[in-house]
Amino acid sequence: MLDYDIRHGRTYMYDKNVPLFPFGYGLTYTSFKYSDLKMGKNIVRNDEVINFTFNLQNTGNYESDEVVYLYVSSLILQ
Repeated sequence: MLDYDIRHGRTYMYDKNVPLFPFGYGLTYTSFKYSDLKMGKNIVRNDEVINFTFNLQNTGNYESDEVVYLYVSSLILQ
């Protein structure tokens, strides 16, 4: 019987091997170009929604899907 105990390296959390590609590496057979990132407001107050726009172009030879991530942080002025 096989040992499927996750504490013995059966999931990425307990695996001792170095990953070939980190999560979010974005393996694909094509390439994409991001451009013209714009933020809808220059000043944002608490609980406001901000819209971002950008252009995304498939510059490769194959059709594909792209998952976009936007990481933001707040700058607190005192």
